Amino acid sequence: MTHSTPFTQNFLDSILLSIDSKDPVVVNAWLDTLLDVIELLPIEVLGKEVLEIAVNKAADSQPVFSRLGSCRLIGKLGMRLEQQVIQDELIPVTQNLSQDAEWTIRASMCAQLASIIKGLTKNGECSDAKNPVRVVLSVLFELGDDEVEAVRLVVVETASAILQYLDEESVRTLMIPWLQRLCEHASKVEDKTLPLLAQHWARISRTIQSRLKEGEKGWFVEYFYTLASLGSAHQTIKDKTNMPDVVAQTDAGPKLEIYAEVRHACAVNSAAMVPFIGAEAFSQRISSIRALAADPYFVVRRAVASNILDLCRQLHPYNSVIHSLLNQLLIDPCPDVTFALVPQIGAVIENLARLPLTHQNPFVSEAVVLETFEAVLRCEEQVMNSSSWRMQADILSQLAAFPLCLPCHAVHDLLIPRLWHRIDTVRPLPCRVSAAQTLMLCVRSERRRQERSTLCSEILTRLASAKSCHHRMLFLRVCPILFDLLSRKFIRQHFFLPLIRLAGDKVANVRLRFATLLPKLHISLRGLDVETEKRLIVELDSAVRWLVESEKDRDVKNELSSFFRWIEEQEAQNQTAEVAKRLQEEEEADKRRETEEESVNRDPVVTDTSNTKTTVNSGRPNFFSKDEPDSTTAIQSPPQATAPDE
Repeated sequence: MTHSTPFTQNFLDSILLSIDSKDPVVVNAWLDTLLDVIELLPIEVLGKEVLEIAVNKAADSQPVFSRLGSCRLIGKLGMRLEQQVIQDELIPVTQNLSQDAEWTIRASMCAQLASIIKGLTKNGECSDAKNPVRVVLSVLFELGDDEVEAVRLVVVETASAILQYLDEESVRTLMIPWLQRLCEHASKVEDKTLPLLAQHWARISRTIQSRLKEGEKGWFVEYFYTLASLGSAHQTIKDKTNMPDVVAQTDAGPKLEIYAEVRHACAVNSAAMVPFIGAEAFSQRISSIRALAADPYFVVRRAVASNILDLCRQLHPYNSVIHSLLNQLLIDPCPDVTFALVPQIGAVIENLARLPLTHQNPFVSEAVVLETFEAVLRCEEQVMNSSSWRMQADILSQLAAFPLCLPCHAVHDLLIPRLWHRIDTVRPLPCRVSAAQTLMLCVRSERRRQERSTLCSEILTRLASAKSCHHRMLFLRVCPILFDLLSRKFIRQHFFLPLIRLAGDKVANVRLRFATLLPKLHISLRGLDVETEKRLIVELDSAVRWLVESEKDRDVKNELSSFFRWIEEQEAQNQTAEVAKRLQEEEEADKRRETEEESVNRDPVVTDTSNTKTTVNSGRPNFFSKDEPDSTTAIQSPPQATAPDE
């Protein structure tokens, strides 16, 4: 854009004239318009016309709303104008406005300092503006001592924002000592800048991490732990020992609220502080996080629960310390804390279960595993007594992580009965689906041949052949998990024929669900032994023919048509190299699953089941999944089955 553009000729003059209005509403409306187009205007126009407006409106004789508008214009112009123009024209105005008698103007000007430094340093890429940058920093430092708390709050926000644009020398010699003085002053006066500092502490620490000396880094680390323990019981009692109870409560109320906000901010930023402190050093002082997990304010405990998975990942391979924190949060009586923890339980358990023995895997001891599992069951009981069916479905899905680490007898005696109980008694369908999905995962993780066969038989008896069509539908809903986790050979041996029999179900919805499973049944026949398993081909062909000839339901017919189109597409795609490569990868994955299942089948019968545990470091895939299968996708979501006697 140049001087001769229609916008510059026809509209800019009107905007600039309207900004001189005496009505604050009109001025603010046109100022917003000008701020929106500043990035589109040529620098020559900005330097001559817009800059003049910004300087004139900053005069002491102008009303407050005009000086506030000048602050916003200066911030925008600071990112567009040349360095010399900023130094000669904008910085003097900035210094003047930062000393204004009206605190709102000082706060507004402080908020624009980051834009000015960003423009001076060209987004931190130019280091030739040390002197003007130091002048702007001196303005920031002066505002940091402002008597108005609201101004100091803006100073903290600005300081956090400008660190990334400063050169190493400015950070080391100016910002770090000033930040230390700012923090010490905030701790002394205990105002609302403390919660804001705690909120930005992780960002500040990690931005200047590479420029800190060892002693300075230790100071920043210790200050974080000081903030995390601020307002603990012994400190409060010590400060108020000689005060009457009523006076102490009235006087300490605002302080206690500030302390709680600080601890909450520390809990939120705890995982972000791990890279700065170091995983090993952080794990050695995990007691500070445990104290936050036992905080009397539930919002602090909820923040710890929300961050426990991030903490677990950041602390690897020293994340065994998370185990005690998890147990502590599992028994928290507050529903809000429990609801924040539930979506992360499964992933945390898997991370802990896969720790090598050299890093003190907490699940090496059977007693420890059972203790955690019992805590999770108590947590599950608490969630199931709530009114949130979504959270109930989530906690039932999280139980899928435990077959990886529980002893086999505990899976059989504690986990599976609980899942069956939920399937039979819980009313919301998503909850029953989650329980059934977790039950299917138990089939894959069961390492005892006899117990696996028993579980398969029980699933077929209580779900696939149930008198209730709802149970048969539930079985077909979760069948995709079986196809994804188990080998084709295992599917053909245990589930193929019972699934085929559901094609003759009297309930149309069950037949519809079965029809959506036909592609997966067709795929499961790949690689079969024609001599011994020829009957399966015949059964599937007969079931499809029977549906084609006798089916009267329109939706089932449409699903059958989709299946035939899918067959045609598969035959056409088999000619391409890409499809051949994909089929080869699927075959290799199926072979791996079959090998694992055969290795389980060769295991001797276990007589002392109490000492048998699932091996979690044996290279098995991660079975835990929070996502439910999509019941609307034909191939992904199988139909539910109905009994012939329905």
